[in-house]
Amino acid sequence: MVLVKAYDKAGNYIQKETIFSIVSPFISFDEKGLTIGSLFLAWWLVYIFFGILLVLLGVGTSFLIRRRNLATTLRKEVKEAEKEIKDVKELEKRIRESRVLEEEAKRQAERLAEKLKKEDEL
Repeated sequence: MVLVKAYDKAGNYIQKETIFSIVSPFISFDEKGLTIGSLFLAWWLVYIFFGILLVLLGVGTSFLIRRRNLATTLRKEVKEAEKEIKDVKELEKRIRESRVLEEEAKRQAERLAEKLKKEDEL
């Protein structure tokens, strides 16, 4: 318990009382180690814990970066494949058109050959 009296110049005073309770901190450390609540960890355990934590963070970050790069690569390859499929379809269309033209030219050639035969016979 703390008792406080405040005086002014005339000699009057006000007195207040309050009760303080001193609580030990949740986390404390000294030269031997770290105390969290009632758990004591020697410094070498704290260093090992933070070392493992850093390794896990590095592995997790590496995993996320590789996953993002893989997704980017897959998107790029899908776009390239779609473009190649479009190009193949265009080539197939051109091949069909050229076959139609070749057949038409063959029919024209046959028709002209028959026409020449008839003219030679006359």
